[in-house]
Amino acid sequence: MATRVPKKILHGNQSFVQRISDTFDKSPVTTFIGFPQQTYFDGQNKGENIVLILRQHPVTYLPQMLFIIALIVIVVLLNFSWDTINSILGVNLAFIVGLNIFSIILIITTAFFSFIRWFYTVNIVTDERIVDLDFNNIMSHKYSEAQLERLEDVTHNVNKFLGLVFDFGTVVIQTAGSKPEFQFDNVPRPRDVQDTILDLLEMKQKGQI
Repeated sequence: MATRVPKKILHGNQSFVQRISDTFDKSPVTTFIGFPQQTYFDGQNKGENIVLILRQHPVTYLPQMLFIIALIVIVVLLNFSWDTINSILGVNLAFIVGLNIFSIILIITTAFFSFIRWFYTVNIVTDERIVDLDFNNIMSHKYSEAQLERLEDVTHNVNKFLGLVFDFGTVVIQTAGSKPEFQFDNVPRPRDVQDTILDLLEMKQKGQI
């Protein structure tokens, strides 16, 4: 663990390091990563260390998943029963083939854009700042950041059944900057995220980082 955590943070002796240590070896394609290695972001300063990388919990994409599953079921049913459909509706094989192709394209497109939006919508916590990147689509994204010393209050809420079951929620960060409020939406382990940011803020105020 000592090789993963910067010495200046270890010297602070903060409990959040131990709490997030179970995420140190996770794949970069996941929702909660502590002290990721070989990971950088645009505008990162020399000597600035990433503490957390957060993405929305996959459960929040349940509607898209169900839509894809439903389309797959439809494609399978069409392929196994096109003779029956033809006899009832009088459609030919070309129609079934065209419908299959359209459904497959729709499945691939929905899956691709859902993954891209999930992967690039990222919240980052470093030992200098917080970063909120909202990726709406290929043509549109929103980037916001605030320095740790500008943070005033950090809270979290878990108010839905799925959030309680799968341990995800929203972390709300009040700042003294031009953007008075940041929200990390649907992130896993919101309590640990809140504690990590508050511990880093305390270290910043003490001049430890």
